[in-house]
Amino acid sequence: MRRIRFGNIGLFTLILSSFIIGFTEVGGGSYVQSHDNTIQLENLFQFTELVNDIGNEENLTNINYILPSSDWNITGVNLNFTDIRLGRETLLVEENGSSFKQINKFVGGYGVQLNITEETILFGVEIYGYIEGNPFSDVFVEIRAYEGGTPNSTIFGDPVLINMTNIPGWHIQSFPDPIHLDPGYYFLILNGSDYDNNPSDNSDYLWYLNEDDSIHTSLITVKYDSGWSSLGTGKPFRHKLIRRVNRSYNPEEINMTAEINGEYYNIINGSSLYSGNLSLNNLNFSPNDTLVEIPIHTNQSFDIIFNLSYDFALKNLFISDGEAKIQEGLDNTWSIFPSISRIFSNQTLRFKIPSDWTNVIVLKNENTLSQPNEVIIIGNYLYIWNISISSGAIWEIKAQSAQTSFSMNFPESKFEPNQELKFSVSSPAIKGHLIFILIDALGFEAYYEEKEVISSETIFSYTIPSNPHEGKGKIYVYWSGEFKAGIQSQEIEIIIPFTIDPQIIYLSIIIISLTIAIGGSALFKFKKIRTKREFQRQKVINKCVDVLNLNYVMVIEKESGLAVYEEYFGGKSMETTLITGFLEAIRKFGIELTGAYDQSQTIKLEYQDSKILMSEFKNFRLITIMKDNPSEDFLQSITSLSYDINKNYRKLLQTFNGHLEPFKGIKDLVKEHLNTVFLSPLKVVLKENADLNSMEKTQLRKAQTFMKQNSMNFFFSSFLLPEQACEPDSIEAIFNLINKNIFQPYEKKEMKVKK
Repeated sequence: MRRIRFGNIGLFTLILSSFIIGFTEVGGGSYVQSHDNTIQLENLFQFTELVNDIGNEENLTNINYILPSSDWNITGVNLNFTDIRLGRETLLVEENGSSFKQINKFVGGYGVQLNITEETILFGVEIYGYIEGNPFSDVFVEIRAYEGGTPNSTIFGDPVLINMTNIPGWHIQSFPDPIHLDPGYYFLILNGSDYDNNPSDNSDYLWYLNEDDSIHTSLITVKYDSGWSSLGTGKPFRHKLIRRVNRSYNPEEINMTAEINGEYYNIINGSSLYSGNLSLNNLNFSPNDTLVEIPIHTNQSFDIIFNLSYDFALKNLFISDGEAKIQEGLDNTWSIFPSISRIFSNQTLRFKIPSDWTNVIVLKNENTLSQPNEVIIIGNYLYIWNISISSGAIWEIKAQSAQTSFSMNFPESKFEPNQELKFSVSSPAIKGHLIFILIDALGFEAYYEEKEVISSETIFSYTIPSNPHEGKGKIYVYWSGEFKAGIQSQEIEIIIPFTIDPQIIYLSIIIISLTIAIGGSALFKFKKIRTKREFQRQKVINKCVDVLNLNYVMVIEKESGLAVYEEYFGGKSMETTLITGFLEAIRKFGIELTGAYDQSQTIKLEYQDSKILMSEFKNFRLITIMKDNPSEDFLQSITSLSYDINKNYRKLLQTFNGHLEPFKGIKDLVKEHLNTVFLSPLKVVLKENADLNSMEKTQLRKAQTFMKQNSMNFFFSSFLLPEQACEPDSIEAIFNLINKNIFQPYEKKEMKVKK
C-alpha cells in the first residue's frame, strides 16, 4: 500500500492531530521528574585518625596495650622503663631425699629452718610429698619466727590450707598475700594440730626430707609433739621458695628485649640506673585485635618487673559519607559528613585534600572553624586538631573543584521515532562512572543509564520510542572519578514525520466529529501529565497544613453521649458536653451545612475561629475541631478513620457500659489516618544502613543540631521547617523519616530538657 508524507492541509491537520493525540500515550511515560541539569552523587571519603596515647604503668612483667578496635595500626612506640628489678623466682633449697616424715594423729607437725639472707617477698613455697588415706583433718602451711633453734608462736602472714594430693610430687602452696621477710632465720611449718580434734582420722601427710647427702648442713628440722623440739641439723625437708628479692638490673646486662609483631628490639640503658628505653618510628603494625601483647624477654631464667611510661603513636582509617553536586556551568560542590568521636585525650583528624579542591571549610555544629589551633591545612592535608574534637558534634567539610573536562562524539543530533540514538564518551581516566540522562522536549527525565568506565571510550545507545515528544531535548553526561567530576551536554531534536494511509483520508470525514469530542480529553490528558508533579506537591502541602490545623479529635458513643476517646492538640480548650449537645441539636433539626460527605454524613460548623466537623456513623460520632477549613484529602481521611473505628470497635460500642480502657487503641488509628505523629514531640533513633536520600539526611541533621544547640532530647517537626512553612520537599522528607521509624514519638513521661 502506498503511503504519503503528511503535508500542510490546514485545519484538517489540526483536527486530525488532536484525534491522534487522543489515542496515543505521551512519550517517556516512566519518567515524570523534571530536570535542572544538576545531579547529586553519593560518595565515600577516607579519613585518618592520628593519636599519641601517653600513659604510665607500674609493676609490669609484660606490656598489654588495649586498642579501641581492631582497625587501629601502631605507627610508633616510645617506651621508657624504670626501676627494672628481679621479679618472681622459684629458689630450690632442698631437692633430694627419699625419706619422709608423717603428720598424723600422733605427730602434730614438722618444720625446716629458712635462712633469709636478703630482704625477701615470699609469694609461696613448694613442698615434696603426698597424702595416704582420706583425711578430714586440716593441715596448714605457716611461716613462723625463729627463737633459740625452734619456732615460736609468731606467724608471718596468713597460714594457708595445705595443697597436696595422693601422688608423690612437688605441690605449690600459695599465700593469699605476699609475706615480707627481713634477713634472718625463720621456720617453714606444716601444722597438723587439727588432728587432736579428730582422733579417729587415720590419714597421713608425708613430707620428704634428705637424710643422706644434703649440702645444707646447718639447717634445723623440728617436730611438734606437745611442743616444738629440734630433730637436729643437716637433714632438711625438701622445699622451694617462690620469692622476689631486691635486685635491680640495667637492660643491657640482662639482654632485655621487647617483642613486637614477631620482631625482637633491644632495650638500651637509660640515663639513670636500672632504666632503659626503646624508640621505634615508621612502624606499620596492624594487630587485627584490640589486645596488643608486647612480651619482655631477658637472658635470665627469672622474671623481671618494671615501671613503664609509654607513648604509642596510632593511626586509624575510617570511611565517611559524602556527596558531590555537579551542575552545568558551575564548579562542583563537595560535602563530607564525618562521624568523629573522642576516644583519646590527644587526638587529631587528618584528611588528604585532592589537589584541585578549593575553598575548603570545616563546619562543626554549623559553625565554621577557622582558628589555627582548631583546623589548619598543611600541604595537601587538612588537620582537625585535638582541641576541636568533641563527641556528639555534627561535622561537615565543604569544598569546590573545577569540572573535569571530557569529550563526546555525536554523529547525529536529529532523530525520528524508533531510531537509535548512539554516541561515545571519551573519559578523562579509565576508572570512575558515567551517567547518561536524556531530557525530553517537555523538560522531564526520559531515560537514565549508568556505566562503569572500563576503557578509554564508552558507548551509549538508546532507541527513541515510537511515540516521543516532538521538539528539542537535551542529553547530559556526568563523569565522576576519585574526587573529580564533570558534565557535558548535547542538544538533540526529535522530529515526528506524520504519515497517513490513503484510507485514512476517506475515513477522516467519519471520525472528525469523534475527534472534536475527544480532542478536549486528549488536551486534558496532556496537561494532566505535565501537572502531575504539581498535584503531588500540593497533596504534600495539604497533608502538612491539615495536621497543623488540627486542634481536637473526639469519638462519642451515640446512646450515652459520652466521649470514649478524645485527644487535644492545641488551641483553646473546649467544653465537651457543650459541643456534643450543640451538634446533636443541629443533627436533630436536620440542618445540612457545607462540606458534608454523604458516605460519612459529615456536618460542618464554623464558629468564631474554629471549624467543627461531625461525622455520623452507626454507633458513634467522630468530631474534629480545626483552626481552618480542611482539604478534601482530610475529609476523605475522616471517612476512612470512621470505617476503621467501626470495624475494630463496633461490638464494644454496641455493648458500651461506661468503661473507656478498651478504646485506647483509637489513638493509633488517629495517628495512621490523620498523621498526628507529625504534631508529637519526636526523638531520633538512628538505624544502621538506613537508606536515606539527601533531603532526608538534611532533615535528620537539622533535628540533631536543634536538640544539641537547645540541650533538648526531643524536637517538634515544625521546628525543622523554614519559618514553619509547609515546604513540600522538607515535609515529605520528615514524613518519610517518621515512616522509617528514625523520627519516633516521645512519650510524655520521657520528655525532659537536658540541664
